[in-house]
Amino acid sequence: MIIGNGLLANAFRKVVMPSDTLIFASGVSDSKSTNTLSFQRELDLLTSTIRENAAMRLVYFSSASVLDSALTSDVYVRHKIECEQIIRAECMRHLILRVTNVVGNSGNPNTVFKFFVDRITGGNSFEVWTHACRNLIDIDDVVSITVALLNTEKPNQTFLLANPVSVMVPDLVSALEDRLGRKAQAVFVPKGNCAALEMNETLSFYKEIGFNFSSDYLSKLILRYVDRMQ
Repeated sequence: MIIGNGLLANAFRKVVMPSDTLIFASGVSDSKSTNTLSFQRELDLLTSTIRENAAMRLVYFSSASVLDSALTSDVYVRHKIECEQIIRAECMRHLILRVTNVVGNSGNPNTVFKFFVDRITGGNSFEVWTHACRNLIDIDDVVSITVALLNTEKPNQTFLLANPVSVMVPDLVSALEDRLGRKAQAVFVPKGNCAALEMNETLSFYKEIGFNFSSDYLSKLILRYVDRMQ
């Protein structure tokens, strides 16, 4: 059972899932949103879904941002933390995935990857925070790692689903410029940070299932998705 119509939901519809699994992929997709009504709609749908499907194992997509102490006052982060708390309190069987920046063939302009592609191709000015980084992961890898997690014997788990290597934002913009053949109208600002993710458990699981992120992972993402986003 899959709830949602976005990038994550559609990706999981392409694979065979255990019959007792419920993929909850419906919610606020814009991490910059402050729309309390949208957040409440997700909370209402989440609680009703748990109540109506008590026997199923719920898979919920949270955000790795909940681990960033600098974002504790962020509205979106607080919302994700609240959703996690509801699941742990009310859902007997669950898998909470704290996901980083997912890249896929989506028209959602709020994703990091799509934002930069649109700004560069459109010739629009935008800020580049020189000290910031982003952790990018292919939607297909999100699916395959999630399926592997579901095949473990753990009934309840919170898992950081991330790329072991983050990319500095100026480097990402430069790589996109090379692929698009256009110079970004970027204003470089000495802001941001690149907080390290605690990934011991994550890396141990990747090793267990034989999953590797190649050294040219970013290049492959760009080759696979940039042309589809224009």
